[in-house]
Amino acid sequence: ALLEREVAYTDILEATAVVSEITYSDSEYVHIIDKSGNIIKEYTIEESIEWMEDMVDEESDFSEIEKISIGLPSSILKHAVLVDTPGLGSITSKNHDITNRYVADTDYILWVINSHNLGSKAVNEIIDKIHLSGKPIIGIINKVDSDEEKQEIQEYIEKEYGNIFEDIYYISAKNAWKLQNNAEENWKEKTGFDEIEECIEDIKEDKEHSTNNTQYYQLQRDKEV
Repeated sequence: ALLEREVAYTDILEATAVVSEITYSDSEYVHIIDKSGNIIKEYTIEESIEWMEDMVDEESDFSEIEKISIGLPSSILKHAVLVDTPGLGSITSKNHDITNRYVADTDYILWVINSHNLGSKAVNEIIDKIHLSGKPIIGIINKVDSDEEKQEIQEYIEKEYGNIFEDIYYISAKNAWKLQNNAEENWKEKTGFDEIEECIEDIKEDKEHSTNNTQYYQLQRDKEV
């Protein structure tokens, strides 16, 4: 929803089998990169989603694939790279190790939490561990589909994560997709994504004097974000 189109395969179960790096490009592309850094497949966005769906359905081996490189002409990517990694606490130890490596190299972590699954001990332990490492974490609470839902969970979120997350945002990816499909111009304001964009812009401004002006944002995402 943040990039205003579907760019990756999603599923109820863990769908991020390999790392995806999403960068700015004047033209769209998807490159499948092997462990040697070679491009072994080239797809359109739509073709790559179908390929990933087939690979997952067939329980194919991703061990020879290093990452999926995606280029999009999105202004939000001009000074940032979004890295979509397998979740920490992943159902596979390999995915967990891959994500740990990216945590070490990333500048900011955008941690998306499903509002329907708050209070997970395993997730909280992982967040605490990353927090102790000094990595800045931005909390994004997804599936907050109404003002009533936000009011119900906001006090708990602020108490549980207020000292860990640098900022906390509430979004509804489901509502964002619906409004985008209906071509509503103010979909960002209605779903909280305007604040996410402002957050990324603020981070870029804070880092503009850095020796490395391209910042890496690790995205621990929910399926609809």
